[in-house]
Amino acid sequence: MLTLADTHGPVLWSPRFHAGRDDRRLVLDGPGTEQLDLPSTAALGPAGTTPFRRVVTQLWPDAVAHALRGLREAVESGADPLKDGQFDLTVARMWADLARRLGPPESVRPAAPRPLPPEALAPPEPAAPPEPAPEPARGRSRHGYGPTAEFFELAAARHTARSAPAVAAALAGLDTGAGPVVEIGAGTGLVTAALAAALPGAAILAAEPSTPLRAVLTSRVVRDPDLRSRVTVVPDAAQDLALPDRISAAVLCGVLGHLDEAERRALLVRLAARLAPGAPLVVELMGFDEAVALPRTRLATAELGRQRYEWWFAAEPAERDEGGEAGAMRLRSTWRVRGGDGAGREIGEEYRWVAFGLEQVAAESGLALRRVPVPGGDSAPLGVFTRNK
Repeated sequence: MLTLADTHGPVLWSPRFHAGRDDRRLVLDGPGTEQLDLPSTAALGPAGTTPFRRVVTQLWPDAVAHALRGLREAVESGADPLKDGQFDLTVARMWADLARRLGPPESVRPAAPRPLPPEALAPPEPAAPPEPAPEPARGRSRHGYGPTAEFFELAAARHTARSAPAVAAALAGLDTGAGPVVEIGAGTGLVTAALAAALPGAAILAAEPSTPLRAVLTSRVVRDPDLRSRVTVVPDAAQDLALPDRISAAVLCGVLGHLDEAERRALLVRLAARLAPGAPLVVELMGFDEAVALPRTRLATAELGRQRYEWWFAAEPAERDEGGEAGAMRLRSTWRVRGGDGAGREIGEEYRWVAFGLEQVAAESGLALRRVPVPGGDSAPLGVFTRNK
């Protein structure tokens, strides 16, 4: 069913609900029930987001012009005016009859309405959680993912679902005979698995310094016979990783900003020197070209069993007296966990990130940059770097 929700839209499409029956019960699973995955209602075109100002200043005049052009074309083509005119006359008679039955209109001039934006109808955002007490230094990591490592995939899986296919597509058809594909900062192996699927037969060196993340990475590799035969997991951080003499590609997703400028430059030079001819360097950064302050914001929610998880994030530029360099930021990641019984916990972690853009990577590595779009409007910039021929 098509429904015009208001004069200016949106147009809503509501497919007819249908489910088969088995012994008078609805069949909701199995073959033949794919139509149940359709949305019950979907907006066609702009979903009612056109401002009133644009309606009266642009859409109305455009509609008048469209009608006048139609009239002109009808006159010039010699069209029979009675065909459409009869319909218009019939509608006009119906309106005249309705107006006669209702009686003379009475002008009503109410006060100007109070604007009510859609945000006023939505439930309020929960308050940002208070700063949790600092975790003991023993559980912290220079690169993060210490105390909050248990929640890594709750946030990373959604992001990687968009970015990993783009990374894999950038490496499609790559000749991996020159050496392994080196993935630095492999995390829990979400991108590792995508690389292995895109590059059948390629050897992969996956480096991850965070022990809890590396434990999940190793578990993922062990469970998959294909990964088990091709992926080598090492615990080295980016600046300490011993690189093979020749590599077919290098992948760094969400890693470079954890290094200071000297470490970053040294790593890029080492990678560029070991890339085989035509081999790419794939780099994903955060969406910060410079240090900025971000208020505490909820970025994601998830539910597992009877528990609800909320990820809150904040950032601020690092002070120079803290050893901060240009672009250095302090990032604060907080997870709030609430159970069905109302009990909960909050775990926070602070780490450092240096903000810069993909152009800076090109300048420091001496490689040419090609930007890669990520589906879904992902804000994390992704680039492929290769040596100029």
